[in-house]
Amino acid sequence: MRNDIKMTDSDIEDLFDKAFRVLITADSITWTRDSIEDFIAASNSYAEAGKVYRRTVDGLPTVMIESCQVRRGDPRRDVHIIDFGFVRGVYA
Repeated sequence: MRNDIKMTDSDIEDLFDKAFRVLITADSITWTRDSIEDFIAASNSYAEAGKVYRRTVDGLPTVMIESCQVRRGDPRRDVHIIDFGFVRGVYA
């Protein structure tokens, strides 16, 4: 799926930093064909999920779901999603 995006790893890392102020490496991104709406709908069944923040960065839709806890006892973490068109990049 990563090959579907015509951006360098550095460009993708910079985009995550610009969108969410997270310093990550491209290797820490999970690629999926699930839509942003799929992630938001799934968060409704989590043990806990905070506010959903939507915005557009460099023309790409982004979403952050804050303080998600999939199951009780799991650590809470923010989920960051950028929609690249055919695929979504996810960092949690």
